[in-house]
Amino acid sequence: MHDGRFADLDEVVAFYDSGSQDNPRLDPRLRASDGTPKRFGLTSAERDACVAFLGTLTDSSFLTAPRFSNPFARGSIGPPTGPTITLKANSFSPREVIVQAGAVVSFLNIDNEWHNATFDNPAIATTPRFTSGVKTVTMPMAAGAYTYHGTVHGLAMSGAILVVK
Repeated sequence: MHDGRFADLDEVVAFYDSGSQDNPRLDPRLRASDGTPKRFGLTSAERDACVAFLGTLTDSSFLTAPRFSNPFARGSIGPPTGPTITLKANSFSPREVIVQAGAVVSFLNIDNEWHNATFDNPAIATTPRFTSGVKTVTMPMAAGAYTYHGTVHGLAMSGAILVVK
């Protein structure tokens, strides 16, 4: 943690609370008006509260949570609806799904890489290229196997949606 010498947030806060040393590269915000290193001088309760607060900022689950995906992309807010195909690491998972005719299928991009889903049947809408969040496609009413692939990563990234009545 930090520069590698601290095992956890408690140690980082303790360092800035009382242990920061004078150094030519010390950030000016960590210097007092006389140029000496600032010490926070926190009480035990304040240190515990600071560590607890910092702990809330280090939760990495937000990286894959659809509700925190790109807030500017239409259709990326909120959880997927209906059958969901995850786009990650240049693959679709699952590669095949079975849905009812007219079903809405969600494509969930969770790895912050450009992906899309282009159907081989031009009657089905293609998802735009997107780096996170959810894009949906409405499947046709006709039963059949509808294959698709990602144009960003080529045909190695492919799958099929089987529509049944």
